Amino acid sequence: MQVGAPPSLSIARACAPAKTEDRVGSNYYPWGPHGERVSPFEVKPNPTPSTPQQFGSSDFAQPAANPYAAGNPYAANPYAGGYAAPSMTASDAAGIARLGNFIVSAVVLGFFWQFFVCLYPLPALLGGITAIYSAGFLVKMFPRDPVFLSSTFFCVLAAYAAGIAVVYVAMRIEQRLARYTAYRIARHIVRLPLLGLMAIFAIERASGIPMLSSVDLSVFGANIARILRTPDYLIAVFVFVVIMHVILWKADFLRAFWHRRLAAVGLMKS
Repeated sequence: MQVGAPPSLSIARACAPAKTEDRVGSNYYPWGPHGERVSPFEVKPNPTPSTPQQFGSSDFAQPAANPYAAGNPYAANPYAGGYAAPSMTASDAAGIARLGNFIVSAVVLGFFWQFFVCLYPLPALLGGITAIYSAGFLVKMFPRDPVFLSSTFFCVLAAYAAGIAVVYVAMRIEQRLARYTAYRIARHIVRLPLLGLMAIFAIERASGIPMLSSVDLSVFGANIARILRTPDYLIAVFVFVVIMHVILWKADFLRAFWHRRLAAVGLMKS
């Protein structure tokens, strides 16, 4: 209380509450309309902020697919100015590999068709008989073209197709019969003379006299007898048959290679 102050003023000051600045600071205006005092140079935050957009909402566009990711064949190629080529899948690569294996196997079997005839005499015999009789039957059925021989060509082609179809069926039967030891032994006994005959054919071709140049069986037999009476030719045929015997019984890697070729073209079930 100040000395000399009026009594009423002194009593009012004594009963008045403490200053607002002393309680909560100089920026507090409890009865003012503007609330807290702020600096005029301070940026005020938005009192009603917008709700942040959710990525899972329907009105928000999903991010575009990665144009460089595999499996997107229609993504734009920024370097080519068009559409990128479809990427190769595992199934496509497997299909290309099977096609290549089929072509290689067909070429190998076509080159060594004589060995196929000697190694599988029953399917080869059935297929050959089917092709011969089919060709004779078809040639009689269709009129012959004397100029281009087109009818004969298509008849022979159809006969070969029929023979190959019979070989496919017979090879499946052959594979089932090969499970029995008695059949494998009998087949091997037939294989060796056929391989010797193939060696005789090769010698005749080398000498310039094809074995099948004449349909006369007496000439055919005379050619075989002439080869067997010549010591050098006889030794060559014998050595070839022995080598083939050893290969058929001992060369497992060659047998596996041959079976893979047959399986690739469908002649044997893998």
